[in-house]
Amino acid sequence: MGFADITPRSVGMRPRLPGPTVTRRGVLWSWLLSAVLLPVPASADHIGILQSIDFETRAGGTPFVGVTDTFNAAEYASTGVLLEDSFADPFLLRVDLTDPSNVGTAISGYHLIVPAATGPTSVRLIFPLATPSGYVAFDFANLDGAVDVVAHDAFGSFFNQSFSGTGPLNTPTTSLLEGSALVALAEPILQLDISSANANQDLLLDNLTFLPVPEPSPAILLGTGLAALVGLRRRRAS
Repeated sequence: MGFADITPRSVGMRPRLPGPTVTRRGVLWSWLLSAVLLPVPASADHIGILQSIDFETRAGGTPFVGVTDTFNAAEYASTGVLLEDSFADPFLLRVDLTDPSNVGTAISGYHLIVPAATGPTSVRLIFPLATPSGYVAFDFANLDGAVDVVAHDAFGSFFNQSFSGTGPLNTPTTSLLEGSALVALAEPILQLDISSANANQDLLLDNLTFLPVPEPSPAILLGTGLAALVGLRRRRAS
């Protein structure tokens, strides 16, 4: 799944992920086509096994280097997730090294960072249809200590949640606030959009945890999706 749905913006401006306003029709088509658009999913061996990414190393175990380093959106696909962000190149993500004085806080060592942009900075997590996630947890930090989350389930529904953090990132060189989030739905999660609640803020993410679960019945998914699309078409016709 790429960023074809990003709203076109003027040359020189950084693209950003769509905000919490999402059309139901777009979501339905998204998950109906996800089996084609997503790369090879995590191994079935991962089903029911908690996956954790602390961004200290690449997927193969090679440490990140320097103050800043980058990785591809599919870097951690073997664990069952794709990562995209709202920076200049959505498929090339950045890590940053936390100030040593932050040792002991939730955001520590290397972490994912989306530099401040003209709109809300965002991170998108995409889980393959074959191995959606039972729940997702992560630590975050930004200027206001607030993030908005839009979670999409395997049946085409989406849900909005907001999280706030109050703990300071312990360093005299920043005034960021950090917090933790846990997202769990009644149905498996296919996609999670995480955005700073306000514009022009760096967004830091660390300690991403998720649980791959078996895919819902394809017959149920297809039947539910087609029925919903037919209903939408009839509603538009009327």
